[in-house]
Amino acid sequence: MHLTLENVVVAVLVACVVGLVCILLGRVLKAVGMPPAVAVGGFFEQYAWAIGLIAGLWAFVTGWRPF
Repeated sequence: MHLTLENVVVAVLVACVVGLVCILLGRVLKAVGMPPAVAVGGFFEQYAWAIGLIAGLWAFVTGWRPF
């Protein structure tokens, strides 16, 4: 694993995008109104940034490039 500025920037971008997508998905699921979808949507909204952080760390450690 090489610590480069490119790896850090990609990891931050991945974390932000995944966090925002989780928030959007959570709100859409909560808008559906069905109890299981509302529960899952609430989970995604509550833990969106934690999920994004995990995705960013994963991208940094593995060197994964989505683009």
